[in-house]
Amino acid sequence: MMERACVFCFLWVLWILGIAALAGAGGDDTGDIAGEKIIAVKAGTIWTGAGKAISDGIVLVKNGKIEAVGARDKVEIPPGARILDVSDGVVLPGLVNCYSRLGLFSRVRSPLRSGRGSGFSNKSNTNPAAELFLRQKVFQDLLEAGVTTIGLIPGSGGGITGTVAVIQPHGKTRKEMILKEGVLLRIGFPGGTSAISGLKTLLDRAKAEAEKVEKAKKRRADWEKREAAKRKKAEEKRKKEAKKKGTASSGDKGDKKSEEKKKSESKGPKVPDLKPNIEPIVRARTGELRVLLEIPGPAVLDHFNDVLKDRHTLDFILVTGGRTAVHIKDTLKQKKIPVVLAPVLTTEKGTTVRINPAAILEEAGVEIGFRPSADRLSSIRNLLFEVAILIKCGLGKETAIRALTLTPARWLGVDKEVGSLEKGKAANLLCFRGNPLESPLAELKYVLLSGRVVHEAGDPDAKEQEEK
Repeated sequence: MMERACVFCFLWVLWILGIAALAGAGGDDTGDIAGEKIIAVKAGTIWTGAGKAISDGIVLVKNGKIEAVGARDKVEIPPGARILDVSDGVVLPGLVNCYSRLGLFSRVRSPLRSGRGSGFSNKSNTNPAAELFLRQKVFQDLLEAGVTTIGLIPGSGGGITGTVAVIQPHGKTRKEMILKEGVLLRIGFPGGTSAISGLKTLLDRAKAEAEKVEKAKKRRADWEKREAAKRKKAEEKRKKEAKKKGTASSGDKGDKKSEEKKKSESKGPKVPDLKPNIEPIVRARTGELRVLLEIPGPAVLDHFNDVLKDRHTLDFILVTGGRTAVHIKDTLKQKKIPVVLAPVLTTEKGTTVRINPAAILEEAGVEIGFRPSADRLSSIRNLLFEVAILIKCGLGKETAIRALTLTPARWLGVDKEVGSLEKGKAANLLCFRGNPLESPLAELKYVLLSGRVVHEAGDPDAKEQEEK
């Protein structure tokens, strides 16, 4: 009797497992073709972020990557693919916010205060990814606002505050969320004697430390060259002696020579390591690490350049207000300095005349990228609407889209993976009903992150039918 009961239980478990397997075999909501997940997005207009718009087009997604982008008669949709239809709307690349602290321990950023404060702090080895908290609601909120890539800013206020980390706002682990670390060195420069003296001291120190290391490397290289010559001479002497004696080299002599070489290499001049809070500054001075420079006003850029003079060279992206950027637009153009701006209209200094800084900089040939007017969800949700106003006031649409996507992605060093809708890149897509660059009533219907639908807005018509 007991044996029959055990057999019955065993068969019952198999039956349950079989049902579960069949349920799992049904595939997921992204289409499953021979184990490959495929989505086809139909759109009235596709803005790729890397070129002109495609009317009546299709974006084909396969295994999280963009497989093809083009007009409907140019892209074939495989049978069984999941169709996302926004034929009455627009598809854009996921937004890239290159300047944020949302999701970190400290979200409040203090403003730069020109001419005040004591000293100029150096926390250049700070990594904001260490402050990253997982599974926060704010990340889903960001996705629903269309942000798929974020540059996390280290610290706030004046000083060298650390390097930028790049994340995607989705993932079960830090490793899944973090795309890249140490991509830009943030310098908050408020101007004033304290900041000028502090930055000059740090740059001079970095220069001296780098020169010290280079000299040590040269001494080490010269020493190793002499040691190699000594070993070669000793080896030739051993071979001559072995030839005279008529003896063959034993098999363990090679191991012995290797041990002698290792012992030799452990001696000699040492090359010191750069201190962790100096190494990023050294890399910035050599052009290996780009700088994200934040200033409060036009005169402060002159102070910054006075610090550099002929002793230091930094490749930097400027973070400042629109009025300041317009004031120094000729300098920005001449020195090819890009600018991070909030997408807002402003007024000429001392007047009520409204100006469009982004359009003025575009006309001057200055590269621009957008950040929210404030590091808050409400500002991020308004980002596309604010950009739409700039477009109506003269900013080119292609420039505006690049400033939200591909340009900041390039600054963050992730433009080969994200920032535009091109074959081989991660399928980070925003699918709208309507056009968000023309109307605030456009609805963000779908958000795709690496080919996965991470946000889908409800269908108002379907809800009405359910209520009836």
